[in-house]
Formats: sequence, structure tokens, C-alpha cells
Amino acid sequence: MASSSKTKLFYDVDEITARLDMSLIDIGVLLAEQEIRLCTPVAGLPVEVGTWEDGDGSSPYRIPDAYQELTGLIDLRPSDAWAGLRNGSGVLVWLDVPAPGYMRIGGENPNHPGHEVTRNDVGVRHAEMLRLQAQYGSVAMDTAAPQARSRGVQATHDWKALALELARLVYFDGVPESKTALIRHCQQWFAERGRKVPDESTLHRELKDFWTMFAPEAKRKIA
Repeated sequence: MASSSKTKLFYDVDEITARLDMSLIDIGVLLAEQEIRLCTPVAGLPVEVGTWEDGDGSSPYRIPDAYQELTGLIDLRPSDAWAGLRNGSGVLVWLDVPAPGYMRIGGENPNHPGHEVTRNDVGVRHAEMLRLQAQYGSVAMDTAAPQARSRGVQATHDWKALALELARLVYFDGVPESKTALIRHCQQWFAERGRKVPDESTLHRELKDFWTMFAPEAKRKIA
């Protein structure tokens, strides 16, 4: 009897967060760090393909080479992918291709300047999901050895998750103005997720290296 299991070609964002046991903010951090490549399915999408040329003392300009129609999974730029996830939908105009090339949605039809995607349209290919599971772990992989996980003392606080939150904070909001403000942010972050909130002395110790690195930037902000 043939197996009924099938290889999925595309995993939407809900499947990504469930399989990797991550939040949407965690996915945003991976996008910011270019550690994940999101895509969306299209059918007959008209695009203009070309290269950017530097103008003489002016802004770069496009030189179209061809017009095509794309069908299948297309890669999204990190900024477009995050906008679609954060806002629930977004309009794509440019696709993610190596410079100096470009791919602009719209092609020869001036009345079709972009392509709208919703949160449910954004996801990853099968190969990307396998890579992410191998690198970050997954629910399926974790449940394969429940006894091994139960050994030893469990960590009181999820410092790995906090590290992702700090990466998101610095990337999107900038460095807090003081270490005290940073500690308050961390305590609020733990509290909002229903987790045990570390005391100030614990956070002073855990954030020592982080603050040593970013304190000069905080001083520049308030100067």
C-alpha cells in the first residue's frame, strides 16, 4: 500500500511558527538578520527585468531588458515580507534579485503597478523549511526524544528567546537610552508573555556584555 505522506512545496507563516516554536517577532528578527528567505506563490505575474545604471551625477536609472510572466514561488525582499506579516497585507513592486539587476512587477501593463499579498500568502519552500528545522529545531524534532529533554534542571528564564527580542529591539527601535531602561524593557517583555520575570540583579549580570557593546550608542543618542 502506497504511503499517503506527501512532501509539501510551501509552508505558510503559521506552519513556520508552529514547526519552529517561534513567534512572529522571532520571524521578523530572522528576516532582519537575513537568516530566512520568504516567498509567495504567483501565477502569470507580469514583470519587467533589467539592470540599474548609474547616472552622471544623478540617481540610478533602469534599463529594461525583457518582459516576462512568472508562475511559481517567488522570493520576497525582507522589507516587503516583514511589512506583509506585520500589517496583514502589502503590495509588492520589486522582487528580490541580485544587484545590479532588478525585477519590477507590472511589466508592460501600466495599470498593474504591483501585486498584493496577504499574510497567508507568505511562507517558505520545502528546502528552506528543512534548513530552518535543522538550524533552529522544530516541534517535530523536539518531540522525538521527550525523555532526553526531561533530564537535568530546566532553565528558569528563556535567555535564548530574550536574545532574539534584543536583536529585534536594536534593529527596529534602536538602543535604549540607559541600562535601566533596557532592564525595564526586558522585565516587561517577560511579563507580557506570562513568564517568570527576572530580578534586576539577574538582568544586570545577564545583560553585562550586551550593554558593554551598545552603551556608546546610547550615549550618542542622548548627547
